[in-house]
Amino acid sequence: MPSTSSARRSAKMAPPEITFCGDDFTGASDTLATLARGGLKARLYLDPPGPERRAEIEALDAVGVATALRTMPAAEIAIEARRIAERLVALRPRFVHYKICSTFDSSPDIGSIGAAVAAFRQQLDTPMVAIIGGQPSLRRHCVFGTLFAASGDETFRIDRHPVMSRHPVTPMAEADLRRHLASQGLGPIALIDRTLMAQGMGHVRDRLTALRASGVALALFDILDAVDVALVGDVLRREAGPGPLLIVGASSVAEALLAAADNRAREAAFAVPATNGPVFVMAGSRSPITQAQIDAAASFEKVALSPALLGARASGGAFRAASDRCAVLLREGAHVLAFVEDDMEHGHSRLEIAAATAEFAALVAAAARPGCLAIAGGDTASLAIRRLGVESISYLADLDPGVSLCCAHAPDPALDGIRLVLKGGQMGREDLFDRLIQL
Repeated sequence: MPSTSSARRSAKMAPPEITFCGDDFTGASDTLATLARGGLKARLYLDPPGPERRAEIEALDAVGVATALRTMPAAEIAIEARRIAERLVALRPRFVHYKICSTFDSSPDIGSIGAAVAAFRQQLDTPMVAIIGGQPSLRRHCVFGTLFAASGDETFRIDRHPVMSRHPVTPMAEADLRRHLASQGLGPIALIDRTLMAQGMGHVRDRLTALRASGVALALFDILDAVDVALVGDVLRREAGPGPLLIVGASSVAEALLAAADNRAREAAFAVPATNGPVFVMAGSRSPITQAQIDAAASFEKVALSPALLGARASGGAFRAASDRCAVLLREGAHVLAFVEDDMEHGHSRLEIAAATAEFAALVAAAARPGCLAIAGGDTASLAIRRLGVESISYLADLDPGVSLCCAHAPDPALDGIRLVLKGGQMGREDLFDRLIQL
């Protein structure tokens, strides 16, 4: 029996059912992978597609846009999110998903979820805003509105998490997501907790009806396990009205919508051709997990980049010399891993270092065209892919939870079709980089 998506496309060209806006590139690519695995034809763009791509869009079930909203000040987020929302609404989707990190790390000043949601609400005639509070597939859980996340073998309340509570830009000091989002201007937010969800679909929908009648349009859903994901997906599909439904959350939103889809396709199988050429890894993230992956990589020529070298790229020949060295090694057939040293005494901002790291990655990739380009760090990935001139990406295969192999689509024939791995700092097993050379 054909899937719902393929039957819809064969009967009539139609708008994509799902659109999503990722607040960083690595997170957006994870949602792309989730939807593609579920049998949907999906594409992730670096800029909202316009009318000139109509035929391409109408053949898709899901359209995503990758952004750098997570790193922007709130005032800039409001402007950019409004622009993206206008384009996404023009596609006439049933669901608009604002994709955020599963740890919800953000602040009123930087990466404000509240500023983005407010901008989207201005453009959408949405019956409600659903906030999905966990992603069990990544060991993130929300219970009674409180967010928990795993680290190693333990699970921590997010404000006591050994990494996220100390995030260098947006440390999570509040575990109650209602309070956390209220500090960013969202509210009032009602909680649909697990005790209500355990009573069944009818009770949840009655609660939502009562909330709307009282003027409360934002609802936070607890998510502890896969059963909760499926139930919330059913709620979302039943609550969607004539206008798009706005949903805020991690890739658990895509998981929920897929779990509740009628006659949805089984997980799709993808044939992945062998990588043709050496692997170049650019590790901009300095998280402990990425550092462990760097330490474990035994098959690479490693090139250490000091923050001082990166910060002085405009005037320093050492920056260009280092990128040239990496390109020469790649052209000679070596696998290369460039990484940013963990040195905080350099006087440059985090975003300055991310921009310089992205420029370094783009220079090397353009000069050597590796068989696979892997970038660790959401900020670095987003900036580097844009600088390379990539227009969109599609999913090829899973490598680890939250880490996918993708294919770049670019007008430059030298870059079109290049393999991409874009991972957040917290994602991937320790041997991830060495496994890339076996693709």
